[in-house]
Amino acid sequence: MGLSEISEVSQVLPFLFGMIISFKFGFTKSKSIFLIVLCIWSVSEIYCLLNPGKHNGYVYNLHWVLSTLFLIYYFKEITKLKVYTLSLLYVLFIFILVIQFGFLASFYSWNMPVVYLSSFMMIILSSYSLILMVDDASEYLFRSSAFWISATLLFYYTASLVSFSLFPEALTVNDKKYDYFWDIHSSVNIISNLLYTYGFLQRF
Repeated sequence: MGLSEISEVSQVLPFLFGMIISFKFGFTKSKSIFLIVLCIWSVSEIYCLLNPGKHNGYVYNLHWVLSTLFLIYYFKEITKLKVYTLSLLYVLFIFILVIQFGFLASFYSWNMPVVYLSSFMMIILSSYSLILMVDDASEYLFRSSAFWISATLLFYYTASLVSFSLFPEALTVNDKKYDYFWDIHSSVNIISNLLYTYGFLQRF
């Protein structure tokens, strides 16, 4: 099993661990929303792992779109965003999706503008949530699940935005010279999944 396959399998770890912890100690609204995001990630990664020879662009587009929609609501829960701010984020995101998939590109192939937009929005929201937590810092900051999840989301989406911006052709060109790119991305994904899992050990 290569690093890429380990990365895809590791996606299931935080979801399973989060479900076990939640059943034992109870579900919160924010925890339930993030578990839905982890489920979306897990299903898409497992599907692509089991169907490596197929064109999976639409699966990754669904992966990015659905997870972003739920993560916006997740950040609304942990930061107490106003309803109009939440509505504005949804309208902006959906409007750009309609323009992109309706007029500029196919939904069935990798769509970099969606990756860039999702990453940019998640970087802003995770940074904002971390600033609020630090401003309200207590001795329990590093024992907060919300802190570890926000920090990990910031790490993952920043790494994704930088790597996909530097090597966009790696997504569409099957060339061994890009193997190192996928190794780096897989390593980032594995580290992120371990940190999400650690986050579920902490209190919400």
